[in-house]
Amino acid sequence: MNLYRAYGLNIASERALPLRPAPPGAKPDLTIDYAGPAPAERPSGPDRRDLSVTDAGWTLRYDNREGGWMAFDYSSAGRRLQLSGSVDWEAFEGPLSGVVWGLLLRLGGATLLHGAGVGFGDRAIAILGASGHGKSTLAGALIALGAAPLTEDLLLLRLEPDGVRVEPGAPSLHLLDDAYRHLAPHLPAEPARASGDGKVRLMPGGDAAPARLRAIYVLDPPGSGAGTSLERLSGPSAVGALAEHLYGSRWIRPAGDEDLAFCARLSREVPIFALSRPWTLDGVLETANRLQSHALGESTSQTP
Repeated sequence: MNLYRAYGLNIASERALPLRPAPPGAKPDLTIDYAGPAPAERPSGPDRRDLSVTDAGWTLRYDNREGGWMAFDYSSAGRRLQLSGSVDWEAFEGPLSGVVWGLLLRLGGATLLHGAGVGFGDRAIAILGASGHGKSTLAGALIALGAAPLTEDLLLLRLEPDGVRVEPGAPSLHLLDDAYRHLAPHLPAEPARASGDGKVRLMPGGDAAPARLRAIYVLDPPGSGAGTSLERLSGPSAVGALAEHLYGSRWIRPAGDEDLAFCARLSREVPIFALSRPWTLDGVLETANRLQSHALGESTSQTP
């Protein structure tokens, strides 16, 4: 049995997972059972994702137009997650890098943000943005400048007496093919492979510990500005920007008063900035260098 750690959870699984190993002696918070391959079913039309929640747990199921399917069944009584489906094991790795843990944590009461986090030693930078706004590309550029990947899509933050810390998640990075080609000469030599959704998945190595969050950057929509600019947000504008990027508030669990209270406290403890940059790959390394210097008070000489 393998034991991994992600998003503050120790996860036991007989199958290899795209996660970091748990510390020696850790006890599992969750056990994953794989039922093995199952037959395909009658094609169901467009690709579909269905979620059902009961008092005993929840089921997340993916269907595609070819009749392939995969399902994740969580039992809260035994804290077990059973995987089944007609697809290859590799297809499970995408959901097991983020959305499954988002479900588990969100339905367990955690407040999550839709964002990426990278670390520079014991310090971290977070990037929030809707899907397709370029947060993974910008995180990749920061990794090219020496940052360590903490989490790509699911941001779990701990509000502690001495500051806010980013909890490491899945150590993967999914880049569109053109972004990967642009950044590849500057990225560490790590395994890369097609992820089946038109992206390249990188698996940077190395351990990671919770890192203190120095700044949050909220990406403006594509095409919102001709150059790179930063605007400090405060008060209601900062809380609103955070609340807009609450993870799973539209399909897992609606935002509640506790989530808004979390956003309000976070906005008081961590500087929050709106970030606008050109919607091209040219200059993304320079933008990353600027963020590193802005948040950490230092820059790198690796920028071409």
